[in-house]
Formats: sequence, structure tokens, C-alpha cells
Amino acid sequence: MYAAPGSSAPTYQSETYLGIMQKSGSTTLERYKNSGSRPTNPSASTGNDWARVDIVMTETDTKMYVNGKAVSKEDSSYALSDIVGKNGILQIGKANWGSGEYYKGWIDNLRIESRALSADEVKELASDFVSTLPAVSGASVGTAPDRETALNYRGTDDHTAITTQIDQEKRRLHLM
Repeated sequence: MYAAPGSSAPTYQSETYLGIMQKSGSTTLERYKNSGSRPTNPSASTGNDWARVDIVMTETDTKMYVNGKAVSKEDSSYALSDIVGKNGILQIGKANWGSGEYYKGWIDNLRIESRALSADEVKELASDFVSTLPAVSGASVGTAPDRETALNYRGTDDHTAITTQIDQEKRRLHLM
């Protein structure tokens, strides 16, 4: 998401915009109306799998929630109306740096509210998403040799089976 007072490209360290950036498993909300240096922005590790990210902006601060949990907060002296103005733009998946920065990923269930949500409201909205998260997001068990090496083992082939049991309540994977 990118919101600014107009469509012209910003100038580094003299920016006026709001932007959500996801890069290398981290999400940051940039809230700028600066000249000379950039303020600290809320940021959190969101991984490279699906995550629900909620950003709540008020006139005085910005809070970030991941899967319903508050993970980062930064105060701001930049009012939203001073950043976006009366005739601002809003772009989803594109920012105005250079010839345009484009988001490479998936966006689902985008929602923009006209007011700041409370922590309890964010948690409630995230509860359905969190309940669908898998108990295990990935697992690695040892290393496998290449096919030719495996075929040289007496009585083996290149097929392996591992039985697993998922404990949803404890969110654990048991290898059997």
C-alpha cells in the first residue's frame, strides 16, 4: 500500500507518504513527512508464509499486529492528514519510487477502516485467520543422499516414508 499527496516520485530524505513494505520476511510501515532524516517506523518479522498483518494508525502513533498480536509501535508527530492531504492518492501493490516499485506477492482480504481499531478488535478480526494456520509450517528430517548413492545401499531404493501425527492442540508434529 502506498498513499501520498500526489503521484510524483518522492525525494529521498524529503519524503511525504505512507507505505507498507514487505521484504525478506519483514514488514515495515513507513510514515514520512520529513526533511533530512527518516523517523523510526514500526517493523516486525512476518516470515515468508501467509500472515495476517494489521496496521493501526492514529494521529500520534502507528501500531503493527501480526496474527492478532501487537508486535511493534512507534510514536509519530506526523498527522495523517498532513501526509496524504485532501486530494491524495492510494495505490495497492505499487509505490512511486523511480519508475515504480511493484509488490511481488499475494494480498488477500485487504481492509481499510475509517477509524483506529482497538487491540481487542484486531485480535477478534485475526482469530478466524489464526485458527486456520497449520500446526506445522515446515519440517526437515535429516538429509537425503542423491539417487545414485541411495541405490547403492543394499536392499534400498529411492523411496522413503515417514509417518507423522499432528497434535493440533499443542501445535506439534510427532515423527513416528
